[in-house]
Amino acid sequence: IGFKRSPKKYFEHEKTKILVEFPSGPLAIGEEPIKRWGQVETEQGVIQLLTPTQCVMDRLSSFYHWNDKQSLDQAVVVAKTVGVNFKKLKDWSTKEGELEKYEEFLQNIKEK
Repeated sequence: IGFKRSPKKYFEHEKTKILVEFPSGPLAIGEEPIKRWGQVETEQGVIQLLTPTQCVMDRLSSFYHWNDKQSLDQAVVVAKTVGVNFKKLKDWSTKEGELEKYEEFLQNIKEK
């Protein structure tokens, strides 16, 4: 469909700013293995991808472990745009030992 491997581990397309990543397995976010994921049907076939909640978990993982504020902003945008399972996010954040940063995430949702 026109994506080409970049020098990094992503695939890029000249007509979009979207990067596609094919992570090596087993797929996990933080300490939680991913056993189910989302999918989107396209004219070219089915694309398997993280659910919106898993996407937020992935972004929060970067915020939690590397204090990446851009990842926090991305998590907020996804959560506000498509909706997520906040109970699952809180439970996961608790297991990751990051409840304080989860509260910061919630505060950012209210402010933006």
